[in-house]
Amino acid sequence: MKRVTLAIFVLLLVGCFDSSSPDWQLSETGLSFKAKSVDFSNKAPSNCGDCEIKQVSQHSPLGPSSVSYIYQQGKLIAAYGESASNQVSILNNSGKTVFNVKLHDDVWQLQSDAKNYPLGENQIATISVYGKTYLFLPKKLSNSGLEYIWLAQSS
Repeated sequence: MKRVTLAIFVLLLVGCFDSSSPDWQLSETGLSFKAKSVDFSNKAPSNCGDCEIKQVSQHSPLGPSSVSYIYQQGKLIAAYGESASNQVSILNNSGKTVFNVKLHDDVWQLQSDAKNYPLGENQIATISVYGKTYLFLPKKLSNSGLEYIWLAQSS
């Protein structure tokens, strides 16, 4: 009986120290790493020694776009983007998936060939791309441009 009681006590104690809380969090206010807000204009989050931010800018007839990708140990974690063409690119194993963001019946939508996701400013949407889940946060939605953050979820 003592062993059973001791085993239950140890299991309860381990449960109190659950470390399953991910380091990366996306909330309505933005992206954070270990509870510290991420500044996408830096080369890396200050509290992440194995992270790197790579910035990409493109110009097209539809307008300019810029994306800052965050990598941790070479793995793509998240992105912050601004797009005058209201398009979102998510890099994945098959290259990239491009979504259009459009106002349809007074509701903003993230549109792909397979599925449409309703959007609201500063409201997190969960999307799926080729079986991988992402959290998507539109910071600004307008016909003249889009500002957003996405975070890949652990597999």
